[in-house]
Amino acid sequence: MNRARRPPLQHSLAPVFERAVDSLGAALSPGTTRHYRGTVRKFLCYLAADHPAVNRLDLLRREPHILGWMSRLRSQTPSLPTASCINQLIALRCVFNDLAWTKQCAELARLITEGSLAALEFGFCELHLDTVVAFAVEANTGSRRVMEKVGMVYGSDFDHPSTPELSPLRRHVL
Repeated sequence: MNRARRPPLQHSLAPVFERAVDSLGAALSPGTTRHYRGTVRKFLCYLAADHPAVNRLDLLRREPHILGWMSRLRSQTPSLPTASCINQLIALRCVFNDLAWTKQCAELARLITEGSLAALEFGFCELHLDTVVAFAVEANTGSRRVMEKVGMVYGSDFDHPSTPELSPLRRHVL
């Protein structure tokens, strides 16, 4: 089966986001990498259509950019299943996280917290979830700090079942 390639996205942030997905793609399956690329494309198309002045990472804000995109996901016709919305939110947050760490930029680190707050707000207010959980590698102090900043509280430690036993990345916190 052949699928026509989409033309390159004409947005000033496209190369930055594409590099982040390429960086993440080294550790992801090809299907997951395609999902991340599709999510980034949808987010940048939304920005281009609704917020054309956002042409630098430091201009991104929780409201209206991230929350606006999340609301758009929920309001499209036909509506996306909740699981699809959540998968796209997770993908976009992972890309933001990669951008924050690779750029070593305080502005992007702020965006990780903003994006996490937006995801929580979306989960509770739009999806009407009772609980939202997060987990991170025990040694990942940056992610743990973000989890604390957005009001999450420590639950427990666990060994991630998909991580090899001797890996330093096996121990996680919930």
